[in-house]
Amino acid sequence: MYILSYIFYTFILNVKIVDMNIKWVQSRSTKKKEKNKTQAYLRWYEAGKEKSKKLDGIFKYTGRLEPNQRTHNKNIDIDVSDLLNKQKKDLTNGMFDLEKWDKEGRSFVEYGNEYISKLTSKKTGLPAGKGTKTPYIQALRLFERFFGTRKQIHSITKEDVQNFKADLFKNGSSRYGKVFEASTINTYNNRLKLIYQGAEADTNIVTRKNWFISEGYIKIDTENLIKEYINSKEFAMLDPNLCQCPRIAKAFMFSCLTGLRKGDLEDNITWGDLKKDERGWHIYIAMRKGGKLIRISVSPLAMSLLDERRNDDHLLLDFYTSVAKSGFLAVWLAQTFPNKAIGQQSGRSGVVGLTFHSARASYITNMLMAGIPPVRVQTYVGHKDLKTTLSYYRGTTEMQEEDMLKMDNLYKSEMIGLKAAALLD
Repeated sequence: MYILSYIFYTFILNVKIVDMNIKWVQSRSTKKKEKNKTQAYLRWYEAGKEKSKKLDGIFKYTGRLEPNQRTHNKNIDIDVSDLLNKQKKDLTNGMFDLEKWDKEGRSFVEYGNEYISKLTSKKTGLPAGKGTKTPYIQALRLFERFFGTRKQIHSITKEDVQNFKADLFKNGSSRYGKVFEASTINTYNNRLKLIYQGAEADTNIVTRKNWFISEGYIKIDTENLIKEYINSKEFAMLDPNLCQCPRIAKAFMFSCLTGLRKGDLEDNITWGDLKKDERGWHIYIAMRKGGKLIRISVSPLAMSLLDERRNDDHLLLDFYTSVAKSGFLAVWLAQTFPNKAIGQQSGRSGVVGLTFHSARASYITNMLMAGIPPVRVQTYVGHKDLKTTLSYYRGTTEMQEEDMLKMDNLYKSEMIGLKAAALLD
């Protein structure tokens, strides 16, 4: 009877797998962090042959264990036991689907690291620079801190994203020990959204709904948000030689005059990109966001900030940012403008202080305040949407009186013209 039942389940129900267990394989990596680990594999036997599938993100520590590693191993034993029981149950019910299960085996952290490593510059097609990757890396670290490494892509729920966002707002802090601004939280969730979208585009990965799109953002009251910027009179007060790192100060001033982002200046633009034609010096660059190729005019004042010409492959502004150099920039700005807020981490006070990116905002604001049509400014900075350009405007109503006088004069000229015409009649 037992033999007949076995034949029935094997051939009639087409269940060929006769055993299933977990196999642990010692890591062969020579890296210090990896060599004392054993990786879990799901193992089964099909038609007498051993089959196995790596369980991504599921490993145990070996050797002399620290307290947190012992806790990790205990949790892994529980996870592995639950996972094995589930697969055995699916096997018994004839629902074991290796292809489907394989797709569900990807952890968000593991996939995110792969996604970041493959990021490329839209201009060169080469691996993306530090400026592009850093927000992704920081966002993924925060995700891992909250969810751990084993959280699978398809298992991220609406409540998960909401709780993660709330934790960032309540417990998140910058490297300076200050709480995250809402805009910073939005940036990190935006990067996680893009990673998830990358997984959605991969047909080998099972995904559900990308909740980072609808639940990852904090609504910012832009109407009452005070944003610092540098106007034309204040720009004249800037002296890069007073900064402990003159190169980053010159790059900041160059951004004020061209609207280029720090990331573009830091690892994208070389002396070979700087050209001259009948209209003057200029740079053609593919925007980091959108990849659109635009012409950046380099004015004589901006040219004066550059060193003597170097080889074509040499960076136009040879600088890089670090915690120390960002600190030098902040001190220089604070000393030049003692009454302005400095730094974006401002304790949610409703004031966004000066940072390197404020230079781009200053460029756009000063252009608009000078009366240059918004659609032209939009073209100069490479924005797809005019709303994006206008969101950079940091002026308030300081020009309102001048603007109203202009309108008064326009109305008066029309009224005088009508009266003159009436007299002639």
